[in-house]
Amino acid sequence: MDSMKPDLYGPIHKGLRWLAFDMLKLAGSLDWADEGGLARWRSEGEPVLDQLLLHAVVEDQILHPVLERVSPGITAPFAAAHKARGREFAEARALVAEIMGPGCPPDLRRTLGARLYGLLCTEVAMDLEHLAQEEAELAPVLLRSQSAEELRTLAARADRLATLSQSALLAAATLIACTPAERERTAA
Repeated sequence: MDSMKPDLYGPIHKGLRWLAFDMLKLAGSLDWADEGGLARWRSEGEPVLDQLLLHAVVEDQILHPVLERVSPGITAPFAAAHKARGREFAEARALVAEIMGPGCPPDLRRTLGARLYGLLCTEVAMDLEHLAQEEAELAPVLLRSQSAEELRTLAARADRLATLSQSALLAAATLIACTPAERERTAA
């Protein structure tokens, strides 16, 4: 395998894991009744939820069609898992909306914040397994079947789906989470 081919799974997934763990630490340590805590969630937690959801869209729209052409049916379980994650993260967003609602009393905010933390823990745990499966099953097929230039083109298409702030967030997390050798192989 060409060592200069960008890995579109491993390093990006490292960045996502980094972000997800930070989000869990934040959700578990916030005082959800405090306005400062709510503002902190808006600025630090919400962007991570957005990034996790965007990542599935990128894979479904950009990477999966390429993989399906090479190995029909290979992405079906992963696409189904992405749909399930979308529904589950929608549940998390609904809890956040309730917590952030103007009429939500402080004690209820704390109760809902604890429920949100538990839900996010479960979601991140499932995502960790999912990401590892993608790296084991999909990444090798993509690397074998595509040239370095084709992979860079896919990475550029994926980047165009993200907003500038989303791209910057994931790029920063990926750089922080990866080894120097992995950074060289990252298309981000």
